[in-house]
Amino acid sequence: MLRILLGDPWDDYDYVYSLRQDMVAKRKVPYFKLVNIRQCHSSDAIEQSRLLSRIQSPNIATVYALYCDGNNISIVTEYLGIHLSQLELQKYHLEEWEMATIIAEVLKGIAYISSLKLSCRNISGANIRLSLDGEIKLGKFIFTF
Repeated sequence: MLRILLGDPWDDYDYVYSLRQDMVAKRKVPYFKLVNIRQCHSSDAIEQSRLLSRIQSPNIATVYALYCDGNNISIVTEYLGIHLSQLELQKYHLEEWEMATIIAEVLKGIAYISSLKLSCRNISGANIRLSLDGEIKLGKFIFTF
């Protein structure tokens, strides 16, 4: 269930480091859980929150919370430590089954997004995420509202 909160996410999270447009943070509660936080500017925060709450797929990064502070939105998502563009594919030769697995998981995510009548024209290697457990997921920021 998507939590929509008024206020600043930094009341609940501590900054760890920046990763391009995302910030990696950890919850302030006693357990250590990393998340990605991306700040966006939106004039239509309610519509975006409705849209994000509909997206639930094992091939798309999970959105945990949305913080609304005026026209600024902070989206807190599942931490997926590596994106495809970070891998040095010139040094590491992917086997055919590895390439097929990545492509299949990406296509499942794209099919799901398309079924919601959303555009995913912004897809790139930076939006294909890999978890430390080997999961392949699309980031939430590949589609347009």
